[in-house]
Amino acid sequence: MFNRNRLHADISDTVIGEGSLFEGTLNSAAGMRIDGQVVGDIECAGDLLIGVSGSVRSRITARNVTVRGRVAGSISAQGKLTIAASGRIYGDLTTSVLTIEEGAIIEGECLVRRPHEQAQAATLGPFDLPLGGKAPPS
Repeated sequence: MFNRNRLHADISDTVIGEGSLFEGTLNSAAGMRIDGQVVGDIECAGDLLIGVSGSVRSRITARNVTVRGRVAGSISAQGKLTIAASGRIYGDLTTSVLTIEEGAIIEGECLVRRPHEQAQAATLGPFDLPLGGKAPPS
């Protein structure tokens, strides 16, 4: 079923099935699908799909993220973040492209930035960022 030589970031090589519970840090060089429960940080070089039955309490970093289930924690998607009508997010979001279906719930702060701005913001402290697009007063 799983070919260990396949490390394409667009393929789900890691699946946490419905009824499963994983506690700890998940790191994947490829795609990941979560239909069970995860408690712990997720770092995914590929695409991450959280299914309708998926429940995640985590800090998530991935290429593209689709949320159909429930997430409590921050999400950072380098590419696209899609929140389906069944999706529930309780935490802050950072992405380049945001798609929200009618009926989805988000409780948190949303930042949508171009990819190069995401990389730049990651190296800046909170007081290095301009206020309202203007330089702070001297």
